[in-house]
Amino acid sequence: MTEAEATEMLIAMGDVLATYLGLWVTSTFAYLTVAYFVGAKLSRFQNCAVSSLYIVAASSFALAALGHTDGFIELYQREVTVYRNIFFAELLPYYLPGFATIFVAGIFVSLYFMHNVRKEAEESGREAA
Repeated sequence: MTEAEATEMLIAMGDVLATYLGLWVTSTFAYLTVAYFVGAKLSRFQNCAVSSLYIVAASSFALAALGHTDGFIELYQREVTVYRNIFFAELLPYYLPGFATIFVAGIFVSLYFMHNVRKEAEESGREAA
């Protein structure tokens, strides 16, 4: 593979990776919005349905992003391109565990946020009664 082809492939992989990162952020923000505005009003079934859909969607986007990150790193290490001169390229080995940590923590924190909103609404409902 020529340097131009490798560079073009890295750019394309970066674009796809950014798309999956954006989809993960979008689905997480949507779930947090639902949790904040209507989480306390959801029935147990609705909460389970919304949370399950969120887990599936966010996990799918996260796994796709991690796969593209791994592919990007593999191609970067195998081929010599102009990216070798970029400072942030030295941090590439930390991207995969960093992204994985962010994705897992983000999903669990979002689920806890929904749980906390519902718990506080339950407790305030008991105090009012």
